[in-house]
Amino acid sequence: MTLRKRQLATAAMVLIGSTGCVMPWFKKDERTEVQKKGDEIREVMESEERPHIIGEIAVARGLHLAKVQGVGLVVNLPNTGGDPRPSEQRTTLLQEIRTHEIPKADELIASPSTALVMVSAWVPPAIQKNARIDLVVKTSEISDAKGLQSGQLVPTRLREFRTLGGTLRQSDVFGIGAGHLVTESDATLKVEPLKQLRGVIPGGGRMMVSRGLSLLINDDFSHVFTAAAVSKAINERFFRYDGSTRKGAAVPKRDQMIEIGLDPKYRLDPQHYMNVIMSLGFSEKASDRAARIELCRRQLHEPTTARRASLQLEAIGKEGIPALMEGMIAGNDEIRFYCAHALAYLNEARCVETLEQLTITQPAFRAMTLNGLTILDHFEAQEALIRLMQVPDPEVRYGALCALRERDPREPSIRGIQMGEVTRVVQIPTKDTPMIAFSLSKYPEIAIFGEDPPLKIPTFIRINSRILLRPDPSGELRVSRFEPGAEDRIQLVPMTLTGMIHGLVEVGASYGDVTLAVMAASAENAIPYPVVINPRPVAGRTFNRNGKAASPWELAPQGGSEDLPVDEMEIIEEDDSESLDTESLDSEEAEVLEVKAYPWWDYRSWTSWGSSKETDTNKEKESSTLR
Repeated sequence: MTLRKRQLATAAMVLIGSTGCVMPWFKKDERTEVQKKGDEIREVMESEERPHIIGEIAVARGLHLAKVQGVGLVVNLPNTGGDPRPSEQRTTLLQEIRTHEIPKADELIASPSTALVMVSAWVPPAIQKNARIDLVVKTSEISDAKGLQSGQLVPTRLREFRTLGGTLRQSDVFGIGAGHLVTESDATLKVEPLKQLRGVIPGGGRMMVSRGLSLLINDDFSHVFTAAAVSKAINERFFRYDGSTRKGAAVPKRDQMIEIGLDPKYRLDPQHYMNVIMSLGFSEKASDRAARIELCRRQLHEPTTARRASLQLEAIGKEGIPALMEGMIAGNDEIRFYCAHALAYLNEARCVETLEQLTITQPAFRAMTLNGLTILDHFEAQEALIRLMQVPDPEVRYGALCALRERDPREPSIRGIQMGEVTRVVQIPTKDTPMIAFSLSKYPEIAIFGEDPPLKIPTFIRINSRILLRPDPSGELRVSRFEPGAEDRIQLVPMTLTGMIHGLVEVGASYGDVTLAVMAASAENAIPYPVVINPRPVAGRTFNRNGKAASPWELAPQGGSEDLPVDEMEIIEEDDSESLDTESLDSEEAEVLEVKAYPWWDYRSWTSWGSSKETDTNKEKESSTLR
């Protein structure tokens, strides 16, 4: 090689080293990081190891119970209130009263007829604006009040409080609470100081905002491509028509977050709704779906896999009905429940008989089987609920009544008689086993199963310092109310339970007074029927696969507790002990079945009130509404 050629070769090498190779196979990757991630996701989605259902790449948000609180004032007390000591709570209450332009606020809260109280409530997932929630009311430690019996909570604003960055922050107003209290002493006839200082207001809170649901896509799959594929799968399964416009339930907001609208059919169980959405397949071919249906069909024969299989078949829709029917017919009670529950949400009437049977025989599934009968759009489901109101078990018959009301508030058999603004009395004719049920959740209601019972009051029954019941020489019942500085109020009414309730309302009694009167009359054997307090089915119970049925009253803490209500049902595989101690089970011995927990107040949880434990179910830091 000549010198000239060597010089040209050297120059070419320098040029290549300084500018980079210009040949196609050495071309620089000019894709953005987003494009690279999208291509990687597409590659995974086309491989044999691709995720098949949404739950493999996303988590549900918004399913926790939000605790809202406020400082309120209870009025109309029979001189059992008191002036609260100086504190931040007292200052807050004064400011709240003054915003309503009420004169002499200091004198009002210092009156012996008023008491400063702390008001709280558990707000369930996906609740809608104007919905009603139950309130828990108790006196503050700064209050010198002696009792809350016969009291009425004035309108109180409820907010969510959280600690963010070491600072206590409060949300905008979640709801407004007000109404007549039922104290623990009213419901139990135990005249103890603490039991007179705490109570509930059934359905006393009204929501001012709605709570939403959403999906959060895992970081590894966070991309507009994934959000679009997931949203498409959801919207093909869940949608509604706004006029002539079809609107899907899923609305992508970011690459990682998708808002989910609640399908009305799942209004009673938003957690089940999200479980179904998480079980949806996406970017799936017809052959893949057929293979998944066949796999789920086989999994329905084993209790440990039946629940997940039933969710996937429900998510698939009508194509999953044959497999679910097969499982419902051939399986044990647990598998029959999974299948029948899924079929109810697919509006398949053939599940009615199974749901009715399980409502009677399996307390662990009762809340969900009644939900299934509630949302089924077939007259067979309504007839099943009417039959269930004749079952002797208090929880079954009252749960069926509540389900019928949720299904159709205009149902003639449960319409009842409204007693002023205090309560409603519903009478259900029964052939035997009469019963009286008091509601302490959702509605201030009294249900009489059987004929209107006659009362047998020999001399008199003193309800409290204001109200007295005594027989009148005419054979009627004399209901008297005495109040200092006011004219006595007296009503003569028929000597029956309904007559007594009507008389109490007419003389100005509260729902708590009515509760106390019925409990006191029952204790004196003046009422021939047994009285049951709040026999409403709840979720979160234990089902034992070995066949030992859990007692209907062995419940986990519910919404009335300061502890967060459980939202799980534990399925026990092995248990040689006498008690159902689920905390001692190994992970291999128990499978967790997630079900919803209503924020229903449970009268068996009174003793847990007053705890200062803070809980946060999902540890979600949703601070968008906080200021």
